[in-house]
Amino acid sequence: MNLRPIFKTYYLINKIAGGFEYYGNVGNPFNWESGSQQFHQLYGVIDLFVDPRLEFNLGIGRGLTNISDTWNIKLLLGWRIKWK
Repeated sequence: MNLRPIFKTYYLINKIAGGFEYYGNVGNPFNWESGSQQFHQLYGVIDLFVDPRLEFNLGIGRGLTNISDTWNIKLLLGWRIKWK
């Protein structure tokens, strides 16, 4: 089991939100990895809340440690389906 902290904050204006997301992996909760072996990634993100069925999240991220990806882009796109 690894401790994987995740954090998100955003500011909503009408139906568009801008904010930040953090993803990390520090290792076992009782025996953390050394700093050079930890994964830390910070993203600037945009979320759209135009339809309650739609999930849209776009972000560009930068790694904060040597083993993290230097730069990457993520897109989360989903559509909620009502099963009857």
